[in-house]
Amino acid sequence: MRQPEPFSNAAPGDPLLKRLLIQLIERMTGQPHLKRLYLDYKTQRAPADFWQGAIKRLKLKLVFDPKPLESWPRQRPLMVVCNHPFGVVDGLVICALVSGIRPDFRILTNAVLTRAKESAITCCRWIFRKAQRR
Repeated sequence: MRQPEPFSNAAPGDPLLKRLLIQLIERMTGQPHLKRLYLDYKTQRAPADFWQGAIKRLKLKLVFDPKPLESWPRQRPLMVVCNHPFGVVDGLVICALVSGIRPDFRILTNAVLTRAKESAITCCRWIFRKAQRR
């Protein structure tokens, strides 16, 4: 079986129409631009913090109140639960904020994001599959 395209949610085992639809939506929503940024990133010296580097490369300006983050424990266990419905960018922002407080964090994410070796260090792979009928 073919290896999945590292930058696509379309899996080689998906029906052709589904793959084409996913790839069309990805192209319409800027996936090729993100892929170019990542490939360019790989040719240069990597920043110490992958997540902060991604924010800088995307030229995002984060505006938030840092006060609530100051109460997060620096040593004890911490769990951050987020529903980020707007895709990759808000996930990057969440990871950048958390990594600024706790560099030892892990994130449970869709398996697609673990294909980039730089993010695989902090990403715990989760594969979403259809439930099988009994």
